[in-house]
Amino acid sequence: MKTRARLSPVACFIFVLTFLVLFGPRLFAQEPSREELTRRYESVLSQAEQYGLSSEDPLEILPKLREAKYSLDRDSLQEAGAALDQAAQDLKLWSSLNRSTGETRKLQWLETYWDILQKFAFLALIAFLFIRSSSWRTALKRRNFPILLKLRLSLFTVILAGLFWGLDVYRYGSSVFAFFDMRIVLIIVSGLIGGWLTSLPVALILGAIAILMGDLSPWPLGLMIASALISGVASRWVKRYDRSVKMALGCGLAVGLIHGAVVYIPSVSVLPPLYMAFSMLLLAGLETAGVVLFFAVVSAVLREELSRDTENELLRTHLLFLQAQLRPHFLFNALNTIADVCHNGKTDIAEKLILKLSEFLRHSLDRKEERATFREEMNFMEAYLEIEKARFGESLCVEKKIDLPESVWDMKVPLLVFQPLVENAVRHGLRKKQGGGTLKITACVKEKILRVEISDTGAGKPEGFFADLISGKTNKVEGTGIGVRNIHQRLVRAYGADHGLQYEGTPSQGTKVTVRIPALIEGDKP
Repeated sequence: MKTRARLSPVACFIFVLTFLVLFGPRLFAQEPSREELTRRYESVLSQAEQYGLSSEDPLEILPKLREAKYSLDRDSLQEAGAALDQAAQDLKLWSSLNRSTGETRKLQWLETYWDILQKFAFLALIAFLFIRSSSWRTALKRRNFPILLKLRLSLFTVILAGLFWGLDVYRYGSSVFAFFDMRIVLIIVSGLIGGWLTSLPVALILGAIAILMGDLSPWPLGLMIASALISGVASRWVKRYDRSVKMALGCGLAVGLIHGAVVYIPSVSVLPPLYMAFSMLLLAGLETAGVVLFFAVVSAVLREELSRDTENELLRTHLLFLQAQLRPHFLFNALNTIADVCHNGKTDIAEKLILKLSEFLRHSLDRKEERATFREEMNFMEAYLEIEKARFGESLCVEKKIDLPESVWDMKVPLLVFQPLVENAVRHGLRKKQGGGTLKITACVKEKILRVEISDTGAGKPEGFFADLISGKTNKVEGTGIGVRNIHQRLVRAYGADHGLQYEGTPSQGTKVTVRIPALIEGDKP
């Protein structure tokens, strides 16, 4: 809780610092002088006359110049500068529309594709970093967003949009013909995730910043608010974020078409109908693709995470099944053995066996967690062997060679790994060989890897049998298949593919299984 309490002030400090770094120079920059604005006015007016705008002025550049002149005459230098900026930008656009050659247009489109590809790459990277956060992965999987998490998302979105804005990579196109705006995409994303309570503050803050920076046109703020509300409403129909791409597609397309209409319909008298329709669809398609790309990355990571959760749950179910498997038959055999010992009058041995049985049952029955210390697992295995040695007598010979540092004995390992392997060696190896045999258990640490080897001189199995057993190709051995596969999968899941079970053996020569687990040496972090 203390960490969360400190998170909001730190995030606010980062936001304020980012804002000042990006926009401070603009906010505190000195106003241009009247002489400088006059020179700019004369330069833009001269270019307009060169293009013959006196007879044809579809973008209304000359009225903007007249407005700039009127503001200059009244000494309204800020208004004059804004009007001149707009006129110069529109004049540049008009020049590109009327004077581009075929080769120039090809280069322009190539630059356009590259610029938009960069923005898609930014969005994919943002989505990947976002979904790497454990708190957001959990919230998206459960579809449960506390108010603090929504506020964090709003703040993160504003900072991100401000960063793109400050670096001037937030959109492609001029103020009139812009056809990809990262602000709109980020607002839609925040709305689809956190609802309108997340996206609406983002829209209002970004719209206010736009006005503060001199963009007095009403449509950017209106479009941002519309994007926030549409995506916020659409979020109510998102049932699972690992399958959210269709909703992202619909929401992005709706907002993109509105954006296209706002941008291009005012120029209906200038642009041919087909060109305008193509431009509107292109804008809608690109912004939709940006939203879909973000949620495609999020959905892919979530699906993998949910699949991993399902596998873990299945392994836990198998573990419970394995626990249930080992209790009844072993308990009956142990009780029969203790009864025989009591019948023969060996009460001291019977008492020892009862204590070992209680230790065995306590470890196997009274476990809520999925891990135990290595010492507990070895004691559990020892309790099992003591009962089996009392049962089989001299036909079961056990040799142990365990030389480990104290830190390894106390480290946590997956539950029920070693005892089932020993039981397999006794039941399916030594008991099936006439006269019994020897069970050998060794444990050592080599190159920070704990190696526990369990070998028997029993009946053995054909070559490749245990490889098929671990892979699931065969499960014909009674009581062995599920246990061996489950143990191997749990070890691989916990420690990686380089760990798990490794079997060796041939028919009539016995079997050896090696368990490889990273060892916790003294001084290492647990």
